[in-house]
Amino acid sequence: MYRTLRIFLLPALLCYNTGIRAQTTGATKPALVRIQGSVIKPHFKGDMDAFIKANMHYPKDALRKHIQGTVRVYINVDTHGYIHNAEVTHHVCPSIDEEALRIIGLMPPWEPTMLKGKPTKGRLSIDIVFKVKK
Repeated sequence: MYRTLRIFLLPALLCYNTGIRAQTTGATKPALVRIQGSVIKPHFKGDMDAFIKANMHYPKDALRKHIQGTVRVYINVDTHGYIHNAEVTHHVCPSIDEEALRIIGLMPPWEPTMLKGKPTKGRLSIDIVFKVKK
């Protein structure tokens, strides 16, 4: 019985990975991803790169010290597209991490995960690149 259950549940769980990454270095917009025709992952409405660039304020202490890197933030998107429980999982430095969370907090509602045509909660990661211009 457990073997049969594993055979059916494992592929379903593997197909529900919600990793979308956005970079401020000219990455293309995340495409709508359909998995087995029934799941559409949550996605940002519009150009996420442009939104991040327009709202980013590089922290002065990090700029002065030439600190740069990629902050990975995991977010939960509810059925209405609102972001909840943003959590930094890949840190750069405290001021850059705070700026990444501030940017996430400014984001408008997303398109929620759609499961069989109905909105549902989703979780995904966003990479925000902080790079000192030379």
